[in-house]
Amino acid sequence: MAEARVNEYKLHFIVLILVALTEFIGTKKISIGIGVIALFPMLYALVLGGAISWPKFKFLSEKEMNVAANILGVSFLIFIAKLGANIGPELPKLLGSGVSLIVQEMGHIVGTIALGLPVALWLGLKREAIGATYSLDREPNLAIIVDKFGANSAEARGALGVYVCGTLFGAIYMSILASILGSSGLFHPISLAMGAAVGSGSMMAAATGSLAVIFPEAQKDIAFYSGAANLMMSIVGTYICIFFSLPVTQKLYAWLEPIIGRKSASSAAEGGEKKRMNQILTIFIIGFIALIGNWIGYKVPIMESLPGILLLAVITLIGMGFTRILPFKSPVIVWISLFAMLATSPFFPGNEYTAAAIAKINLLALATPILAYAGLSLGKDVHLFKQLSWRIVVVSLVVFTGTFLFATLFAEIVFKFQGEF
Repeated sequence: MAEARVNEYKLHFIVLILVALTEFIGTKKISIGIGVIALFPMLYALVLGGAISWPKFKFLSEKEMNVAANILGVSFLIFIAKLGANIGPELPKLLGSGVSLIVQEMGHIVGTIALGLPVALWLGLKREAIGATYSLDREPNLAIIVDKFGANSAEARGALGVYVCGTLFGAIYMSILASILGSSGLFHPISLAMGAAVGSGSMMAAATGSLAVIFPEAQKDIAFYSGAANLMMSIVGTYICIFFSLPVTQKLYAWLEPIIGRKSASSAAEGGEKKRMNQILTIFIIGFIALIGNWIGYKVPIMESLPGILLLAVITLIGMGFTRILPFKSPVIVWISLFAMLATSPFFPGNEYTAAAIAKINLLALATPILAYAGLSLGKDVHLFKQLSWRIVVVSLVVFTGTFLFATLFAEIVFKFQGEF
């Protein structure tokens, strides 16, 4: 136990240094002619963490990498609380949303599974295919996978692979795809705008930017409908993934893998040593690290953002405690997000103060330490990621295409059925 605790503190210190360094560097944009690649601190933290955990360097032992993976699972919880808190003030808008917004959200999910899963299996992915194709694999989706299967699982490797691809070139690809679909004449610009709301701010911005160029007369409508669809994605997307998308993907995997799957050793080694840790202490340490990142990267004084991070920590702990006393098994992230949403909703006393305090914490300031811990856990699975290689890039592109195309198609069908165009 003493050794595990020393390893935890060592890892927290490394993450603190990585967060301070990467947030100081800040976001950098590189123009490549056809678009712009945006490099964020969380990506630097992932890469640097991965380098530190590289087995040949022997900076970390395999036990320490397993501890980092366990901390990763806890770090996602406070991030989920922040997402829920962001949604709370927008709940009244959800009540006024039309059916087309809800239906197109299903299009995002169906598209990733219908196109992505068969391709992933055909290319030889095993259980990585579940994590890679059940959603677009942004931060909330990673949290769902880690909560369900653990950070050491094959499913988590698949989800992380798509996440990295989306971070590196997702925006550029979505810009190109939007241009192709927009120029095809097959879809109305409003349908395309709703399809562009894939749950990633950079991808949505890139896609809607291309659509605005192709349809200059519909710029305002594109901005409005993409924003409304993205709001819907934020509010209900997590719950659709938990209760529909992931279970369906698991069942389809069990059915399709024996039929079209190929032999692969990519899932041969799963799991890892699981160490107990003081989760309460870990949450507050992660909160402190996020405070430092928020101060360095987003210029918010520590004392000004302290109430917000404490509120997020308390909401997270309430959600965790509530889950433990339930007489049935339920995903902890569901309750954390619900309590956070309730605390900042217009229906809850003191919601304005709570929402304002939590708003001081930038969402990306919480994402950077998460990706740092993910990097520190990568070394133990280097050989498994090597086996994924180019295949995860192909699967990622298919997933990106599926979520945009099917959401656009679903929105188009609903609008035509309603006689809107």
